[in-house]
Amino acid sequence: MSAEERLLSTGLVFVAGYAAKIRRTIFAQTRDDISDGVIEKTEVAKAMGNLNATLFKILIEKLNLDKRDVVRVRIPYTIDNGTIKWHWDKLEIEAYRKYEIPNLEEKVKEALSEAEATQ
Repeated sequence: MSAEERLLSTGLVFVAGYAAKIRRTIFAQTRDDISDGVIEKTEVAKAMGNLNATLFKILIEKLNLDKRDVVRVRIPYTIDNGTIKWHWDKLEIEAYRKYEIPNLEEKVKEALSEAEATQ
C-alpha cells in the first residue's frame, strides 16, 4: 500500500518568515496523524528542520535572497513508517525580489493629481 501524497505550500511569504510558515503548516497538516499515533511530533519537527535547513541553503546561500523578498515554496511529501519523506524532485520555489522604484511617492502623487484633474 502506498502512502498518500500530500502538499506543503507556504503561500506567498517574506523570506524572513518562511521557516515559521513551514512550521505552522506542517504541524497543522499532521495534527490528526500525531494524535492518531501515525507519526510522532518529534519526527515532524525533525523533517521540518531538514526542510528548513535545505531551503536556507537554497534561498539565502545560493539565491542570495533578502529577508524582504517574497517566496512561495511547494513540496509534496508522504508519511511512511512514521517518518515524513520529502519528494525533493518535485520541490517548487517561486521567488520575487523587492524592487526599489526611484521617486515612487512623487510619481504616485503626480498620477493622483492628474486623475483628480480629469474627474
